Amino acid sequence: MKKTKMEIIDYPIVRIAGLRTEEGIRVAFSGVSAAPFRSLQLESILNDRSVPLEQRIEHTVHAWPAPILNDILASEAYRAFVLRYALYDTMVALGG
Repeated sequence: MKKTKMEIIDYPIVRIAGLRTEEGIRVAFSGVSAAPFRSLQLESILNDRSVPLEQRIEHTVHAWPAPILNDILASEAYRAFVLRYALYDTMVALGG
């Protein structure tokens, strides 16, 4: 999933690669922080089905392990906003 300000010509603000496995959903992120990454801690939060999806997403954003970028493409607040919706879309698409 790729989220940009202008889908046709702009650089990604948030990019999520997601995969459903027997162990749960795996996700990797780019565009949110300075370097792309995968976090087992964030995956653990997202895969905890005892918590409603919206709360898992909020916990994931609050547990973000690196500073969220604040640059000419998007402010930190806007990236976090887009990240929440991209996570929601990704989790729904993968049955999370």
